[in-house]
Amino acid sequence: PRFSHTLRVLHLRASALQLARLLAGGDVEGARALAARLEAGDEEDREVPVAVWRQGFGVRHASLAPEEAEALSLGQGGASLGEICTAFAHHPDPVSAAFAVLLPWFERQWITDLETP
Repeated sequence: PRFSHTLRVLHLRASALQLARLLAGGDVEGARALAARLEAGDEEDREVPVAVWRQGFGVRHASLAPEEAEALSLGQGGASLGEICTAFAHHPDPVSAAFAVLLPWFERQWITDLETP
């Protein structure tokens, strides 16, 4: 498949996403409280994969589970849909797991064509 040229996967601190969500929702006090917990070392701040893409005139982002990030990396690297689905082979129901992840890719218009580049 071909992927949108605006789609990128970044590895960001989880706190950056939390702060962005709090501030976007107008929760300045929540953002201050999170910043204070981070500064005090009371909050774990791990690195997470995040998809960032343009949809219309807006910029969107979504955190990714590790297996989704792996599948997306495979796809952006030129793998076929079948090869992408191998990221879900360890699930008890790999077809359902792959479908649950791939369907939003189409809805978000991350996949722009089913032809391999």
